[in-house]
Amino acid sequence: MKENKVINNFIYLNKNLNFGELNENTLILEFNDINFSIYNKVSVFIKNIKTREVFKCLSFIKNAEINVNLDSIKHLCTDYEYIILIRAELNNSSYIIYPKFTCKSKTYISNNSSKNNHRWFIRISENGELRLSTIFIFPNQDNVKENISF
Repeated sequence: MKENKVINNFIYLNKNLNFGELNENTLILEFNDINFSIYNKVSVFIKNIKTREVFKCLSFIKNAEINVNLDSIKHLCTDYEYIILIRAELNNSSYIIYPKFTCKSKTYISNNSSKNNHRWFIRISENGELRLSTIFIFPNQDNVKENISF
C-alpha cells in the first residue's frame, strides 16, 4: 500500500475494503480499519476517469460502512468509468480515501435491478481500484441474482 500523500491540504489514503455489495441502486462499502463515525463530515464522490468531472453522491454512514445511493447518478455513468472517492473531515484535516479491493479472484462485479433497466458494474483494476459504470438494459432480459457481493 502506498504511503499517505498530502496535496492541496488533503491527505490521500488508499484503504482496503473488507466487504462490498451492489444491491439495486445502492453500493455498500465496508472498510477494514476505518470507523467513519469519528469524522465530522463524510461525503462520497465519483470522478469521471476521462473528463475528470466530479459528482457528489447521496450517502450515509454506519461505523465502518458507507451506503451510497446511486439512483441520482445512474444516467451519468453510462458512457464512462468513474473512480469512487470518499472525503472525510476530522477537525481541521481533510482526507481523500480511495477504496481498494485486494481479492485477485474477481475482476468485475455487476447486478441487475428489478426496478429499472440500469445494470451497475464495478470493474476491479489490477491495483485494486474500483471503477464504477452502468449500462441500460432493454426490457425482457432474464433476471439474474440481484444481490452480488465481493
